[in-house]
Amino acid sequence: MKIHNRIFLPAVKILLGLSLVAVMAVLLSSCDGPNFRSAEKLLKAPKLTGENLAIQTAFEGAVGTNFTLLTPVTGEYRSSYILKDFDMDGDEECIVLYSVDGDDSSARFNILDKNGDQWVSVADISGPGIGVNSVEFNDLYGDELDEIIITWELIGGSMRSLTVYGGYTAEDLVYGTVKNCVTENYTAFYLAETDNDAKDEIFIVLRDTVDNSFVASARLLNYDTKEKKFCLVGECSLDPSASDYKSIKFQKKNGLALFYIDEIVGSAAATELVLLSDDGLSVPYETVADTLRSQDRMCADYTGDGIIDIPVSVKLPGGVVYSDGEEKNASLDGLSRATTDGLVLTSTYLNVSELGFDFDFPDEWQNRITVQLSVDAETLTFYNYDEQSAQTGFRLFTIARQSEDSKIHSEDVLLAKKDGYAYVLQITADGENAGIQAEYIKEKFSLR
Repeated sequence: MKIHNRIFLPAVKILLGLSLVAVMAVLLSSCDGPNFRSAEKLLKAPKLTGENLAIQTAFEGAVGTNFTLLTPVTGEYRSSYILKDFDMDGDEECIVLYSVDGDDSSARFNILDKNGDQWVSVADISGPGIGVNSVEFNDLYGDELDEIIITWELIGGSMRSLTVYGGYTAEDLVYGTVKNCVTENYTAFYLAETDNDAKDEIFIVLRDTVDNSFVASARLLNYDTKEKKFCLVGECSLDPSASDYKSIKFQKKNGLALFYIDEIVGSAAATELVLLSDDGLSVPYETVADTLRSQDRMCADYTGDGIIDIPVSVKLPGGVVYSDGEEKNASLDGLSRATTDGLVLTSTYLNVSELGFDFDFPDEWQNRITVQLSVDAETLTFYNYDEQSAQTGFRLFTIARQSEDSKIHSEDVLLAKKDGYAYVLQITADGENAGIQAEYIKEKFSLR
């Protein structure tokens, strides 16, 4: 399961005769940015032979020859022609993505099925968008047939539209039983099995503008097998300050069923939580302000225990970073966990990416020890810190990066070597008096 696109293991054969067209469409579309259709209008279906020719002939017999092939922008399926046995009859069907020349208002797709030895068009459907963002397949009904999920590019903004097409069986697909089961606008979406019914639900995040102000919301849709339609499980408002959504995950652990939404807020990343309960969806507590951090850190199971960790940034009183003649405050990277009572900080460490290592910062050092990182001098120095007076005191120890060919003094301790560098520990007399030991520092030090 993943945001925007779901990857499935069964192999899908793409028409070999059209593979070059698909590659050219992607390459040409990259020159135009989001307006990929202008490049695709240069592409026409090539002359093919055999089975591919039969498919193209059936398609052109249904729609004519005044068309432009479209290719999905993202996802596993990047071809204008997609072969997939989605009705599970043992034979592949073909989906063709296209637009009618002269009509820029709508993207379309045509479904071809085999009736005996003949390919025939069984459905031709207009989508709600001007282009195709992605195509994927998922058994959202729980009937062992794959529904077709197409996301559509809309005019302007980052909002898109998602449509689920279904309603067919292997026996009646040839009679054109494909129908639009649900259409939802979205900014990000995620497919997740949330209620132990052996089928995925659709979690949708939407950021929109209402009365010139941004609003954001989350919705969860489930296909109700008794009602035979998609029903709303729940919805809730989200923090409107997010400008983009980078990742969505879902997990049931320790009595909580949570969606983890990684988003961009200003120049930072943050995580928002959505709780799924018998009452629907809700935000259990505010987390955006507490989880602001660098954009490269997303939620994941960092500790390998099967529970999602939320990266956070923790203030380090007195901490300073010197780089290129500039000075800025230092901070700790941390990991937190969602609990019924709120976020709980589980670990903190110094991310010294500039020098190629991390340092596990002990809890008992908080507000008692601080650091000064000199990127230019390639040193990380630890100092005693007085919280009451907010004053930095005496130097305890320094971790220095130097050329591995440089001399290591007898009183210094080699921590590690990598890529031509040696990482050296220098403990002061004050540090020794404070109980700093080389073996303990070695345990906390790790190369990136």
